[in-house]
Amino acid sequence: MTNRQRTAHRICAHLSACLLLCGGLIAAPSICSADAAPAATPTLSQVLDNSGIFAAGYVSAGYTGSFNKGQILSDRVFDSDANTFELNQAALILAHTPAEGFGGKAVIVAGSDAKVLNAFYGSGGSDLALFIAYAQYATGPLTVIAGRFPALSGEELALEPLNTNISRSLVLALAQPVPLTGIRANYAVTDNFTATLSVTNSDSFGSAAALDDNKNKAIEAGGAWMPSKAFKLALYNYYSKESDADGGKNDIVDLVTSWQATRQLQLVLNGDYKRIFNTTTAGPASFTLGADGYLNYQFDPKWSTSLRMEALQIKNEAAGSSTQLQEATLTGRYSATHSLRLLAEVRFDHASADNFADGTLADGTPVLAKHDSEVGATVIYTFGL
Repeated sequence: MTNRQRTAHRICAHLSACLLLCGGLIAAPSICSADAAPAATPTLSQVLDNSGIFAAGYVSAGYTGSFNKGQILSDRVFDSDANTFELNQAALILAHTPAEGFGGKAVIVAGSDAKVLNAFYGSGGSDLALFIAYAQYATGPLTVIAGRFPALSGEELALEPLNTNISRSLVLALAQPVPLTGIRANYAVTDNFTATLSVTNSDSFGSAAALDDNKNKAIEAGGAWMPSKAFKLALYNYYSKESDADGGKNDIVDLVTSWQATRQLQLVLNGDYKRIFNTTTAGPASFTLGADGYLNYQFDPKWSTSLRMEALQIKNEAAGSSTQLQEATLTGRYSATHSLRLLAEVRFDHASADNFADGTLADGTPVLAKHDSEVGATVIYTFGL
């Protein structure tokens, strides 16, 4: 190597070292900045999770078409409008219910069903309802809640994603309480049996309004027995005493039994006896005896179906009338994703006497029929469930 080549080589080496040093000095602030950058702002979901608060919700909308005339469906609680699109429910669920200590739960419901829930509570016809709101205290086997909460009767519930059919049963509409206001105690007697005792406002049984208008109170008493994961039996009694103007004594006995026969097949039976006893005439003013059965089948993770069949007898001794009602509903469900469900159903109702709305005459007189049939479709989107 010549002297000129050795000199050029030393100059290149010095330049390379300088470039590496300058590059390091330039990159150092960036590295320090990255290390010193503040942590990302936590999301609302993360804040709630860290606080032990469960948050979820859903939106349910659909269409019901009746083959009878008019837009009123008889003997329904929530799905009473036909031939119309409905935003049935948009709900937000917030809960903090630890196994020990204090907690609470709130469910806010918006949509057409909110009007029905507000009517139960005597709160008017708003499209926004505070359906469930209670404080809770749990210690060992005992859990006590106080506030607004749903009755334990029946297989079907007011919140739509928890049901296998779109429409609600006649038994729910005619023989079961829906919301209660008061205090409830649940006691886990054993690992598979829980006893319940509640003291609530009494009008929720007689006049379908949980807004109490007298000093009398109602009792909810019963229990749920689950000897295995496949079988459950629940029995509850609801008793209240009103003034004679409100119907006297009201008594409801509700039985629900379910059996998971196979991984795919579930069978459910729900029976109810409701009696309104008029203390003025010293005799029962009316009683309702009803039963509904469900056959739920899961074809695969996405496709399932539910067949509901029911029969009721409604007897009014004061009026000297007796009516028999039957109903059958077949519902198909497709779970497109974990959050999105599509439901479609057909339903047929029959009565022993003219009972179902079938339009009106020119002078406004309602027309009744012995039959009613309809089709329905619903889309349910859930989050956090």
